[in-house]
Amino acid sequence: MSLYELEGVELEVDLESTEFEGVGIDYYNFIRIVEPDQYGGLPLSDFGGWFEIRKEGVYLKLPDERVLACLTTLERDDLLRHPKGRPYEPVLAFPFTLRELKVFLDWATSVGYDVPINEAALLEVIEAQGGQPQAKGVRHKSVMQQRIEVIHKWLDSQQKFTKDNLRVPESERGKPWARQACWDWLCVHGYTEEGRLFGNAKQRGEAKSKAFSNAWTGFKK
Repeated sequence: MSLYELEGVELEVDLESTEFEGVGIDYYNFIRIVEPDQYGGLPLSDFGGWFEIRKEGVYLKLPDERVLACLTTLERDDLLRHPKGRPYEPVLAFPFTLRELKVFLDWATSVGYDVPINEAALLEVIEAQGGQPQAKGVRHKSVMQQRIEVIHKWLDSQQKFTKDNLRVPESERGKPWARQACWDWLCVHGYTEEGRLFGNAKQRGEAKSKAFSNAWTGFKK
């Protein structure tokens, strides 16, 4: 395995190693490895913005039936994406093996969902069960890193905007126009299509995806 969008944490452990055959993660171990929310608490009802954590496993975070009924077919399909096509069952049931964790992370990466896991805590859980984490030689990039790299590719492809004039106050023209120009470029090059890096759910009242908004914020830092 290696690196996924884990809220900026790069996971560099081979989850398919035979050393981990006996390692299992239950509810109590899982809440040890999730990143806390902004208040330092456990994000049980809002894990990564897309999931919720229950005693039985990790589930999609879904609105109630009345809200679902008001959505368009495309909006419902977007919210109900599930690795096994069963949105009311866990996307990752407890207890799970590290191989099953890898399958879940691969799927989450493919649909652009964030999975905020603390690498150091995961390694402690693995070691406590007798596993010896082994790093892979090849480092893959997190989803957020990939998104920011694509935005840098846009920046390098044109001459109107530079990293310096993106830092001007929001009241001046450079910043908001650059954001729109970047989004248009991503659309033209297919990056905003379903399943691509910037193709996840749109923010309320926004034509641009949440994935793009988060990546643009990271790009400007």
